[in-house]
Amino acid sequence: MRKPSGARILHVLPAAPFGGLQVVVMALAQAQRERGWHVSIALTNRAAQATDMARDAGLSVVQLGPSRPSAVRRLARLARDPEVVVQSHCEPLWASLVLALACPTRWLAHLHVYPDSRVSLRKSCGNWLQARFAHGFVAISESVKASAVACGMASPDRMPVAYNGIRQMPAGPPPGRNGRGPFRIGFVGRVVREKGIFEFIDCAARFRDRTDVRFAVYGQGAELDEARTYAEALGLDGKVDFRGFVADMEEVWRELDVLAMLSVREPFGLVVLEAIAHGVAVIGYRNASGGAELLGKLDGGYLVAVDDPDALASLILTLKNDGDGLGTALARGAATVRSEFSMDAMERRMGAAYAQLLGPAAPVPPPPGRVLLDSR
Repeated sequence: MRKPSGARILHVLPAAPFGGLQVVVMALAQAQRERGWHVSIALTNRAAQATDMARDAGLSVVQLGPSRPSAVRRLARLARDPEVVVQSHCEPLWASLVLALACPTRWLAHLHVYPDSRVSLRKSCGNWLQARFAHGFVAISESVKASAVACGMASPDRMPVAYNGIRQMPAGPPPGRNGRGPFRIGFVGRVVREKGIFEFIDCAARFRDRTDVRFAVYGQGAELDEARTYAEALGLDGKVDFRGFVADMEEVWRELDVLAMLSVREPFGLVVLEAIAHGVAVIGYRNASGGAELLGKLDGGYLVAVDDPDALASLILTLKNDGDGLGTALARGAATVRSEFSMDAMERRMGAAYAQLLGPAAPVPPPPGRVLLDSR
């Protein structure tokens, strides 16, 4: 294999549905670009939000398409470049097949979800292609890595962990409560059963008769109407506010004291970092998941038994009554987020992953000035 003359990274990912995946990859690519890597984004489908975000960040955007045949040809051409590291992120099956058949010299599969038996047949086929043809892997948590190793995708020494980072965070320590209003507990994300929306409502029911504790749901999802109906059936009108999608997350963090992240199986939990960085405590389930792994590393993160709304309610009251102690813990947690989970820290971990997985052929950031991949 010819040693590359410079570092050229091609991130391959879907543009939609838009969410945390696109936010993380775009921020990583921007951090890599600022450090001197030459980076392009190849979007396997079309969505204005992802395209605009990439271009606002000054990234070169490759739109694969508009038809499937043209998308296949273009991705194959890009992947065959011997100086390109192809880093794929939850790519669709057709893109995995193209990468397998194009035989890129350096294909790095970035695992953002659990690649095990709970996924669909289509995803299972994509996992097999990655296991057979990818040259290396990166997992977003030790939990995801363990799942991938257990199902035979790769050996542990071929799969370093690079925790996600966040790009925007407050410069100083999080603010205290300063005696403001009721203690507020929030659910943030897709309003679906697997994210724990009904357990959140069950917890709110324990505070039905208290005016000093309030609950709010920020987000939309398939079970939103069912969740509203369930809350009404429990007599929680006015106790649980359904706020819908909120574009300005700063507003959400200013309102909340505690975030309840009740997914039973969360691969990572980017919202944990955002919450603690802004002085919002996070409660999650004590289980073998990336979310629990992350909460265990951060002051201001707390764990309770799975599906135990009484334990959750008890912990909420403990945090409410320990204002000074909670504030001190959150200040420590925010400092850890700034030092260990920034986007710069993620970029450094990715650089180490390239070196570990690619050995002597690993790219290094070249001097600024080389032309990015063709984005026409």
